[in-house]
Amino acid sequence: MRLRFKSKKNEAVKSSEAYQLERKRTDSNYLLVLPLWIVLIVLLVWGMVILYSVSAATAVIDAQTKAIVPDAAFYVRKQLGFTCIGIIAAFLISRIPIDKFKKPFYMYVIMGGLLALLLATRLFGVTHNGAKRWLNLGVEFQTSELLKVGSIVAYAIYRDWVIRTRAKSAEKNKKMSSPKMHFACVDFLIPVTILLVYDLIVLFQPHTSGFIIIGIIVFVCVLVSGLSFETWVKGMLPYILVGV
Repeated sequence: MRLRFKSKKNEAVKSSEAYQLERKRTDSNYLLVLPLWIVLIVLLVWGMVILYSVSAATAVIDAQTKAIVPDAAFYVRKQLGFTCIGIIAAFLISRIPIDKFKKPFYMYVIMGGLLALLLATRLFGVTHNGAKRWLNLGVEFQTSELLKVGSIVAYAIYRDWVIRTRAKSAEKNKKMSSPKMHFACVDFLIPVTILLVYDLIVLFQPHTSGFIIIGIIVFVCVLVSGLSFETWVKGMLPYILVGV
């Protein structure tokens, strides 16, 4: 009887250790790395093919009027250099544990930095074809491209912070007179409105396609964040009234 009890106890310990290891493996972001890298490489290769198809003739024509090499793949090679830099940066960032980004401080830094860049673009940006979308800080770039990434990271940090704060004050939430309306404001109305203001700055550059893409990104972020249908409806109500 004693031996049987010991064996069961050992099995329980082993199963507990195995469970903890499996949980640690599952909770880590490494399970997502391979599929994400496969999708990333496929999109990059496909993008390079499209870039070559639309820029080959342009590169040959530009070689006659500009000081560039007369090669149909000129712009593809140029883009490939930036792509390699981006892949290295993506790999280095992917090695940073997700827990490092859970502090609201990073959200404030991201949103403050993006606002500064968007306003700088509006005031001191470079104009091409009537649109002031570019900022030249040694390298010319579109600030709206940074907003696409920054909005995802900032909303993820905000949503995680809200969930953790709400879990710590569960009793306080039960005593609210209208908790569902509170959740709709905190979970939907506040973050979406802030990101919409940033998106409107992009629209006034003007950059309509960027405005639409960023709007879709925000919509998808909110969609996958686990909000209830009721929160969606109550959060959308002010926008529906303004639209009407």
